[in-house]
Amino acid sequence: EEGRLRMLETIREFGLGRLDESGETEDVRLRHSKRFLELAEKAEPYLTGPEQRRWLDLLSREHDNLRAGLGWAIERDPGEIALRLSGSLWRFWYARGHLDEGRRWLEAALSLPSSRERNSPRARCLSALGGITYWKGDFATAAAVYEEALEIHRELGDRRATVQALFDLGTARAVIGDPQAAESLVQESLRMAREIADRRGEAWALWGLGAFRFFGGDLDGAREFLEESLRMFEEVKDDTWGLGNALAGLAGVAVARGDPAEARDRILQALDAWEEQGNALVIASQLRFLAMVANEMGRPERAVRLAGVAAAWREKIGGQVPDAFFPFADPRETAAKVLDQATLERAWAEGAAMTLEEAVAYAREDA
Repeated sequence: EEGRLRMLETIREFGLGRLDESGETEDVRLRHSKRFLELAEKAEPYLTGPEQRRWLDLLSREHDNLRAGLGWAIERDPGEIALRLSGSLWRFWYARGHLDEGRRWLEAALSLPSSRERNSPRARCLSALGGITYWKGDFATAAAVYEEALEIHRELGDRRATVQALFDLGTARAVIGDPQAAESLVQESLRMAREIADRRGEAWALWGLGAFRFFGGDLDGAREFLEESLRMFEEVKDDTWGLGNALAGLAGVAVARGDPAEARDRILQALDAWEEQGNALVIASQLRFLAMVANEMGRPERAVRLAGVAAAWREKIGGQVPDAFFPFADPRETAAKVLDQATLERAWAEGAAMTLEEAVAYAREDA
């Protein structure tokens, strides 16, 4: 809510020149980096919960300061600053569509001489790179860096971090076609989460097991795990990201059971949670899901509009939700079986021209 001051470029250059003359530049840049490291680490726990938009907006306003702090830390390599700062920001980069930039910063931080020690900052930065590369669709890299992160957390004896690392690696293994390893990793995550009373970790592990059952065709098992995961996320209250995922998983089960109306309602509930985050990639992916549901409900033009806006935003952001999460026919191809080409192209263009806010409002009209 604060006002912002902005200098004329000539004034700024003059001030930087005077700072260099004073011999205090390095000290000021170090303190600047530490200040924005403090902000990033303070914000990180809130980036999946009900206050996430406020913190994401704050990080957006300070993005240039965060870039400046990271740039100097990578150039000068003062200890763990680059690892800690970049490792704290990955969810911000993901939620606000800066996937390519985030990957560059994380890879640069991990390549520094000071980053070679197998410590917690390195492991957290590896996990952050895994998150970015996963959502970029580079699942092999995601699995590799998640595996190193897991090894380090085990070496350090950090059980809470190990719960998350097991889940991360398990989901990566699932999408690269190693279901047995994926199941084993997430089952271990679940056991450890229960041993240390990590309710959030337990909820995510249950979600993962539900997703694996769904992809394996066990709809009853999938629903059981996903409903338990949803109940737990509702109790935890501080992970709206997980809550939305549990609802989306149940939507997939509903479609597979032949109940598109329930699937639509579940996805609209998930969007209520995800809109708070302002995550364009996830919102676009669920609009694609709603397009498929619209076809199932006999609304092909609506389906094409929703698919059009989803495709346009996925291209803008340069990220993707794994195709494995959408084991259904392409909405546009399905609609093409009943629509003439002119209607199909018009509806697609109308969808592609929508903002995400307009598309979500359009999707809700159908309810």
